[in-house]
Amino acid sequence: MAVVLCVFAVAPLFHPGYFWGAHDARHSVYFLLEFDRIFQDGIWYPRWAPDFAFGYGYPIFNIYSPGVYYLAEAVHLVGLGYVEAVKIVFGLGFLLSALSMYLAAKRFLGRKGALVAAVAYTYVPYRLVDVYVRGALAESFAFVWFPLALWAFFDLIVLEKTRFLIFGALTVAALVFTHYAMAVIFLRFLALYVVVLSLAYAWRQRRYGRNFFTNTGDLAAAASRKGALALAAVLLGFGLSAIGLL
Repeated sequence: MAVVLCVFAVAPLFHPGYFWGAHDARHSVYFLLEFDRIFQDGIWYPRWAPDFAFGYGYPIFNIYSPGVYYLAEAVHLVGLGYVEAVKIVFGLGFLLSALSMYLAAKRFLGRKGALVAAVAYTYVPYRLVDVYVRGALAESFAFVWFPLALWAFFDLIVLEKTRFLIFGALTVAALVFTHYAMAVIFLRFLALYVVVLSLAYAWRQRRYGRNFFTNTGDLAAAASRKGALALAAVLLGFGLSAIGLL
């Protein structure tokens, strides 16, 4: 249902033609064209775009994460053109981000609350501007990972289970592969989120008697343990995405 309610955000993408007037819309098509040529030449993780900068080449995929172009390339290899592939990835960014917000929010708000959260997350003005005014393909797709990361790190801190450490690491790696700048911005917020949650749940354990702490040092140790798990997940995520960071 969350995906269905977001169809109005995707609908303009079904119109004939392409929104060439958006700030970076044409660049998304050009990047995919170059990515396809490099990929077809057997370079599976491209960094250097030899046809850019008047044929002198440019390290575009060292500057912009190439993650979304793998998805667009898969769509193109099915038989669709470059423009259609880019439009489909724009649409998938809307739909998958709505789904990820619904799944994450349902953990806390129930189905109805999660549905409201998913719709709000899709139609917030910045999301629409990101696609239809800025034409920012990778940045708009990065919104898929934010709810999943918050969900993963919440359960990692509260439950301290290995599977959530892996889940958190995968969301960090996916975000890095999608958009470097959004990863830098989001990880700052994630650090604050982890600190607050670690302290809050360590204090809650003390207050309600689950591992009662006798002094502030024990409380700090418990919070530090939770924070260390989150740090391990982030570092593992960096390891998984190391090819893009090096």
